[in-house]
Amino acid sequence: MPSVNGLQVRDEGAGPPILLIHGTGAHLGTWEAVIAPLARDHRVIAYDRRGYSGSGGPLHARKGYLAAHAADAAALLDQLGAAPAIVCGWSWGGIVAMALAAWHPDKVARLFLYEPPFHARKHMGWALFRGFVATMFLRFTGRKPAGAEAFFRTALAETDGANAFDRLTPEMRQSLLANAEPVFRELESGTGEDLSVDEVARIRCPSTLLVGGKTAPFLAEAGDRVAKLVPGIRVVREPGAGHAMVAEQPERFVEILRDAMVG
Repeated sequence: MPSVNGLQVRDEGAGPPILLIHGTGAHLGTWEAVIAPLARDHRVIAYDRRGYSGSGGPLHARKGYLAAHAADAAALLDQLGAAPAIVCGWSWGGIVAMALAAWHPDKVARLFLYEPPFHARKHMGWALFRGFVATMFLRFTGRKPAGAEAFFRTALAETDGANAFDRLTPEMRQSLLANAEPVFRELESGTGEDLSVDEVARIRCPSTLLVGGKTAPFLAEAGDRVAKLVPGIRVVREPGAGHAMVAEQPERFVEILRDAMVG
């Protein structure tokens, strides 16, 4: 795959551009099931964020971490001649997408957010606290893959007691665990606290928020915060979905995203 400014990029299709921004521990391959259907009538750009998978290189510093990822996305769109784009962010990638819309508004035509954990660290309940402590304990005792798995199990927990991590293919699980170091750096950097509520309230592009009915409560609560802040945002609640909808229900995800692009 080509590299743009050190970022591994997949660029397919023709038409209005869509930028896909992955979440903590993920990579551009986690979008695999939605790229082809979207590329039928859009230019679809997915990339490994700095320090992840094929992009490699040094991780962004904890200070200014969110701003650096937003700047990467803005520069990528400029270098590919794809701005302004429809920007779709999943999980922590949704926080990057929000920062891009707030700090680089000329790069974003429409904003689609899939369960961004915005300011979750400031509103940390017991389940999230327990998952964070377990992740960091395992990291600092030298069990980094186990620490990364503890994080993924926290993020992919579902309200019915199931966990989407168990349903991922062995290959997908391994590819996520290989990103243990960027997982830890991202957790250290917070959940978008550098992006203020006032800045989010000034986002003006058409926006949609997708929240699954089975997703972990801390993500649903973060979605409620975003819904109250972004002016005019449309909220779609999908009862049968969780935080792995892109992998498990890609057809429905594409349907919701397509509706948001014209709504």
